[in-house]
Amino acid sequence: MTRWARRHENIQEDITCVELLSRVAGIEPVSFVRQHTTLPFRRGITSYQHSLEHGSPANRQILRLSAMRVARQGAYLCEDCVKSDQVTLGRSYWRRAHQLPGIYWCAKHRLTLRLVEAEDAFLAAPSAWLPESQELGQPWVQTSSRHPMIERFAQVCLGLLDTRKPIAVRAARNVLQVPARQAGLRMHASGKKTCTEPLLSDRIASAFPSEWLETILPGLASKPTGAIVSQVDGVLWMSNSASSSVAYAMAACVLFGSADEALRKFMAADKNHAITPQKDAAPAGPDVDALRALYIKGRGSYGLANRSSGGGQYRVRKCLGEIGLPTMALKGGRSMLTAARALLLEELDLMESAQAGGVTEGELLELIRRTAAPLIAALKEMDTADATPGRVTRRRPSMPNCVKSPRATSGRTRRQEATS
Repeated sequence: MTRWARRHENIQEDITCVELLSRVAGIEPVSFVRQHTTLPFRRGITSYQHSLEHGSPANRQILRLSAMRVARQGAYLCEDCVKSDQVTLGRSYWRRAHQLPGIYWCAKHRLTLRLVEAEDAFLAAPSAWLPESQELGQPWVQTSSRHPMIERFAQVCLGLLDTRKPIAVRAARNVLQVPARQAGLRMHASGKKTCTEPLLSDRIASAFPSEWLETILPGLASKPTGAIVSQVDGVLWMSNSASSSVAYAMAACVLFGSADEALRKFMAADKNHAITPQKDAAPAGPDVDALRALYIKGRGSYGLANRSSGGGQYRVRKCLGEIGLPTMALKGGRSMLTAARALLLEELDLMESAQAGGVTEGELLELIRRTAAPLIAALKEMDTADATPGRVTRRRPSMPNCVKSPRATSGRTRRQEATS
């Protein structure tokens, strides 16, 4: 395809796969991406270049890395769609609407979709796979198309699939915050894994069938009440990075009365955000290299950095502290700089180094702890990475043919309270 494109269009630069496909189809790349890929859904809400249209050549890196990705595992087809295509068009085609997460039925024929698990499924027409496709006969799959919340979820996802450009994450957050605040849901992040406030994730876990959720966000349905799931609860406070489109769609389902209402408010907020983007612009962070140079010039004191950077004392202190450069300024003729040099450069022991600088061993030890800030942060992440009560471990969504309905058990509830 590349040789063909270069021969007919004299193209010299590297060209992405989706651009090649658009040339073969005789369609502009922007139209091809919007009509023939799932990129508009997957980038439905984003913090990265949300002003660019889906498929825009202004950032070909997105086209190169993301345009050809799938929205979920497996390939899904409707038997009636395949047969209808063969009669009316001469061959069958894959439907984008059938490839979206959580959708297991054909909206046109109201038939349960069939699953193809082959990795190269999309390299052939659906008709070629029809004999090998699996029927999704589980009871929960059969009833999912009639579940009101799943139906609403499908409508929101289809609405995102039909967008011209992504919705800015701050616009989406602002829209969701209004009904979430009225419902008394937790609206801010914290370092804790559990809380006593009502959570968006708890509301979603109660609104959707647990088997269906296993194919979307595994572990959400069975998580302890009050356990924070940042991937879901974070849509109410994240402003500089976005969660998945699935998380925003589920949030919209439980916070608004209809898919149309949610989509309408998303679009209106995004339009207003585009008109006044500077309103939500995040302040630029301090120049770390420049602050480090000022720190060295000031011989370990924050004074010069505070006066020269213009970034505010708190931001300067936080930035230098995070890279392991604590202040060494002391009064009364004592020198933490001398003590630190004795310990780290001259390799004296702790007591001798403290005496050299006229400081206590405790003060010098505290300085060493501050210089180890990056290591301390890594150690904390290692601790929180271990399984703890109330923490929901991320894992890959289950395929629908692998999810079984839970056995009925007496004396147990579907949700367990979080442990303290």
